Amino acid sequence: DIYICNDFESPDRVWINNGDGTFHAMNKLAIRHTSNSSMAVDFSDLNHDGNQDFFVTDMMSQSHILKKTQMGTMAPTPLSIGEIDNRPQYMHNTLFLNRGDHTFSEISQFSQAQASEWSWASMFMDVDLDGYEDILITTGHMYDVQDSDSNQKQKAALPTVTSFDEYKRMLFEYPTLELKNIAFRNKGNLKFETVLDGWGLGTEKDISHGMASADLDNDGDLDIVINRLNQTLGLYQNNSAKPRLAIRLVGIKKNTQAIGAKIVIKGGPEIQSREVIAGGRYLSGGDPLQVFAAGEQFMSAEIRWRDGTITTVDSLKSNYLYTIRQLNGAQPETIIKSADPIFQDVSHLLDHTHHEDPFDDFGNQSLLPNRFSQLGPGIMWMDADQDGDEDIFISGGRGGSIDHFENTDGHSFIPFSVVKNLEQDATSILSHVDSDGNQGIMVATANFESSSDDMSVIATYSKKAQNTFNSLNHMAGPMSQADVDGDGDLDVFIGGRVIPSQYPKPASSTLYINQDGKLKPDGNNSFVFLDIGLVSGSVFSDIDNDGDPDLILALEWGPITILQNNKGQFKDVTASLGLSNFKGWWNGVATGDFNEDGLLDIVATNWGVNTKYHFSSDHPLRVYFDDFDNNNVLDIVEAHYDSQFQDLVPERGFSCISNAIPFIREEKGTFLNYAQSSLGEIFGSSLTSAPYLEANTLESMVFINNGNGFDPMVLPFEAQITTAMHAGVADINGDGHEDIFLSQNFFAVQKETDRNDSGRGLVILGDGKGNFTSLPGHLSGITVYGEQRGAAFADFNMDGRIDLLVTQNGAQTKLFQNTNSKPGLRVKLRGTKNNPWAFGAKIQISYKDGSMGPVREIQSGSGYWSQNSPVQILGIKGDAAHLNIQWPDGSKTTESIQGKKLTVTYNNN
Repeated sequence: DIYICNDFESPDRVWINNGDGTFHAMNKLAIRHTSNSSMAVDFSDLNHDGNQDFFVTDMMSQSHILKKTQMGTMAPTPLSIGEIDNRPQYMHNTLFLNRGDHTFSEISQFSQAQASEWSWASMFMDVDLDGYEDILITTGHMYDVQDSDSNQKQKAALPTVTSFDEYKRMLFEYPTLELKNIAFRNKGNLKFETVLDGWGLGTEKDISHGMASADLDNDGDLDIVINRLNQTLGLYQNNSAKPRLAIRLVGIKKNTQAIGAKIVIKGGPEIQSREVIAGGRYLSGGDPLQVFAAGEQFMSAEIRWRDGTITTVDSLKSNYLYTIRQLNGAQPETIIKSADPIFQDVSHLLDHTHHEDPFDDFGNQSLLPNRFSQLGPGIMWMDADQDGDEDIFISGGRGGSIDHFENTDGHSFIPFSVVKNLEQDATSILSHVDSDGNQGIMVATANFESSSDDMSVIATYSKKAQNTFNSLNHMAGPMSQADVDGDGDLDVFIGGRVIPSQYPKPASSTLYINQDGKLKPDGNNSFVFLDIGLVSGSVFSDIDNDGDPDLILALEWGPITILQNNKGQFKDVTASLGLSNFKGWWNGVATGDFNEDGLLDIVATNWGVNTKYHFSSDHPLRVYFDDFDNNNVLDIVEAHYDSQFQDLVPERGFSCISNAIPFIREEKGTFLNYAQSSLGEIFGSSLTSAPYLEANTLESMVFINNGNGFDPMVLPFEAQITTAMHAGVADINGDGHEDIFLSQNFFAVQKETDRNDSGRGLVILGDGKGNFTSLPGHLSGITVYGEQRGAAFADFNMDGRIDLLVTQNGAQTKLFQNTNSKPGLRVKLRGTKNNPWAFGAKIQISYKDGSMGPVREIQSGSGYWSQNSPVQILGIKGDAAHLNIQWPDGSKTTESIQGKKLTVTYNNN
């Protein structure tokens, strides 16, 4: 196949070989974004999974000063709501990890390999011979034509230029950009670190372009040659003393260098694989000799030649060069078809697309980090027509509709619109029952896109009536409901997501107590929810196992917050449970018994760490908010710690921040002066009195409940390389252990930030001991490439397997039918008139050998703005004996599980 690097705005081209000498363009979804000024490409198997990953160079600096002087005046990012297969370009290196199904995740910022200055050639080489290939990069340019101050001077003078000599003189006024070459050491965990002086390649500044490798001194390792502009050739001898194994392949016919052959080495410090390639390294080509890290034991090599034949050589010794010739190798083994995926995409049964009208989020606060107008939708499963199967409700954006899909025995859906032409974005959506027992839905709407006088509205809809009431004077986000005061009916929490035009000032939330079928603000708890923060996700769950629902909140610029319920009175116990130090940009929250000890653990979604935002526990990210220029607009100043400054520096560039806060342009004047200033030097004494918030955790995590607090656990790598929104808990593969689904991606960012697009929705399998393994998309069947938001589980076709519904902002809603997991026990609880779905009940299977399955809690409102079906599917891992039920009122019953009956229904009486 061919990867073509294109400079500037011309897109990189990827041509896939059809096997007959013709090519086709790679699917647009296989690579989600690329470098802007791509210069060189090289390939390596970074994680030793047998698949080729690759790295492309660009020109982002590692220096804060150069980053800010080279940023320039940035044009607004075009709105692209619902555009999924576009491929934006960003001005930094890109590192593409092969998923194993012909698609790639771009992980350069996770790997800390996104910045290597103005870069040209790149080369993978295991310099320290630890079994992991490092990256060498040449850098420098005659002139820094990205220098923003020079560009502004040139732009002003250009109309007066009348000759080429004048234009040439202008060019010479740019600063020179001699730089040290860069080396990234591979740490073995898909992360890299910059090596001081680049292992000898970066001891002096120069302008280096081409780079090639060969064993020039016949000592079994690769030496480097670099051509340097207007200087002598750079010749670098490799002085490594570690054991190594060198292999030279000799092919047949017209491919004597065996280009395209793949080598797999076993027996060294790691399983290592390498493909023999030609070119890629910026106008350069090296000797195809391959060098591997070796150990003390004998090693083996498997060579897959271009014609498909295989040669295996055993008993290879370290510190030897082996020449392996292609003769009549063995024919390749029959390819074993991978297992069928768990889910099948049946989205055609709905044919639904979420509607989202464009909105200028930055009109009132131009320094917002993200758009708040594109946070939805939420979704819900419930048996609305009470015919025994689960129906669907999906909230809509402004100008759209709240949609209802009536399930017809699990074979098809009939669409209806509950509300058309919404005046505000609809956010969360829940089941609702009125005082007469009429079942319907409850929907929250947001006032973010409305005038400052508008309130967020809560609306209830049933076949008998429609009611609305004003809830918050700021944007309503998540909703959850439970019987918090033990009187048998459902009370409702409504989270304050953001105050319009006042981000990131903490918002207040509200708890509504159900009194005789009417929801009234709970005055007893109002102080608990006053200015509690920017609430993005919520769930009621009995965390302390005392029989009543506690409230768990996911906060942006705050921790996962736990409010303990004591007879209807809530108390913040976040700090005492050990969670207050995990301040993040949390999005969603759910609970499940992941280690099967009978206690409910927490899973929470976060922004992810494949991002430009970098921090440490000692130096968290920070956001200040104040009216710094006294123009009655709340200004937002993001900051991070810079090790060279040993101080806080601004996150945003000079152009953006000075347009929002004009005195900065007046006082600093140039990009360079701004770039050389710390945050304190820019804002002076006004910074010391300004309020601020911090974040030191961007990973999506699980918190294991130990009875006295929580033990933190970072979810697998695939959960961290993009933003995660929804978290859902269910036994997806039917093995009797709780699993997790994450909805992923976020594109609605400000113009200085990359969109987060490296996810496709993620299934994470649990083992019942608190350990987790990500399931690749080609095995889970979940591949959703857009901005996923709310998601929910239900067994819509009543076959005992849990199905999944996933929304996308401005794009198609995806329905996945579980066709390949083991069927489980289908449990339906019938509650009381005022809580017919038995929300708050807990169920658990006990087995004949005395072991217990995980506790499952029936909840209304969890994850991200969504509600799962109240009908539960419990996986069975052995010889099940009984189902233990704790009802919402705290009473307990034990029911015998009869044979293999698929569905069991129990009444709360």
